[in-house]
Amino acid sequence: IAPAAAAVTPPQPPVTVQPPATPQPVQPEPVRMSAADPEPQVSVLEPPTTGGGDGGSRTALLASLAGVVLVAGIGGFLLLRGGGDSEAAGSTDQTTETTEATTASSSSTTEATTTTTEAATTTVAEAPVPNAALATTAILGAFDNEFSPVEVAVDQRTVTLEGRVFDSDVKAAAVTAAEEFPGVQDVVDNLILQTEDEQCSQAVQGNPNWACFTSVQWDGSQITATYIGSPDKPEGAPFSINSGLHMHVFGSNVPVEEAGSAGPYSTGGSNWKVWDTVSIFSGSLTEIDSPDEVPEKLCARIANQVHTLESLSSGNCWPVEDIS
Repeated sequence: IAPAAAAVTPPQPPVTVQPPATPQPVQPEPVRMSAADPEPQVSVLEPPTTGGGDGGSRTALLASLAGVVLVAGIGGFLLLRGGGDSEAAGSTDQTTETTEATTASSSSTTEATTTTTEAATTTVAEAPVPNAALATTAILGAFDNEFSPVEVAVDQRTVTLEGRVFDSDVKAAAVTAAEEFPGVQDVVDNLILQTEDEQCSQAVQGNPNWACFTSVQWDGSQITATYIGSPDKPEGAPFSINSGLHMHVFGSNVPVEEAGSAGPYSTGGSNWKVWDTVSIFSGSLTEIDSPDEVPEKLCARIANQVHTLESLSSGNCWPVEDIS
């Protein structure tokens, strides 16, 4: 009798475990995680138990390898996400610093502009009130005032000009000097242009001997005057009633040619007062041949020893100011 055959377990087909595919880098949307979020769970697939010793070891090894790869992939994902947050935070900080710097620069510029404006305003407000003496000297020094007697009055920031000036050029120079003096705000121009017979022109001063009045006043009893003549000049000879040239003084009511004895330039026929005192004159209305009224102007011409006029253009006539 043949012995019974031992029971034999049919061989199991080998189990092949496919390792998980290597995860490809994916830029996931940023996800904010907090400490309350659960940690990801990693499950390791337990391979079925096999009867073969070598097959089981191989399977366990492959499963462990798959787990390591999976954990490494998850760790890389978390690392990449954390880096993105840091970069975003850094970018935000940098933007904030730039904004603050721009704001500070703008503020500094505004403050500088404000300071400049305030300084300019302060300079205008502190303009000094002009000194009367200095202003008068500066204005009278702006033109030849020898034959243009001008009076300057300074009241705070207002300058008033009075007098009779030789011509429009002198008038313009006086007004401009007053307007441009520091601190002056207003100029009152009361200047009057001289008429031709009032001017001590080059035609008058071209004579060897001459005399020009620059002010005349009537006080109720006497006419007084000031004048400039050739004796005031270095080359001029002094006037003398007794032995030389002198002045004939008369009212403007007397024709010039009648203010001297008959001669080359004069015809005689009226009265006049002889005079030789330097720079000033005084006399009565009768002496200047105007007994009935104050003449409009007082006139002067130069005569010689025999009282004939040397020239009809050797002097001027100046308005009489009534101060009586």
